[in-house]
Amino acid sequence: MSYSIAFDTLEFAKTLEEKGFQPQQAEGMSAALKQVFQDRETRTQEEIRGATTELATRADLKAEVNRLESKIDAVKFDMLKWYVSGLLAQTIAIGYLIIRLVG
Repeated sequence: MSYSIAFDTLEFAKTLEEKGFQPQQAEGMSAALKQVFQDRETRTQEEIRGATTELATRADLKAEVNRLESKIDAVKFDMLKWYVSGLLAQTIAIGYLIIRLVG
């Protein structure tokens, strides 16, 4: 995907000469402007290549969602395990206290 700017260096130099620039100045300005256009196009192509390598595909996103859902499920299980363990410990402690008070 390349978007080039059509730039006629000879026509540009002739126009500058017609406006009073020396031929050497006109050619130098023409060459400099051509280089600016080429540098900009090169940078734009590099930016596009860089941006497309950073894009995720639908499959990448699905895989990441599945990975995160697995982690969430694991955390839910751990939380439930700790909750049940705590509840069981409290029940045993209350039962022990009741036995001690009654007995």
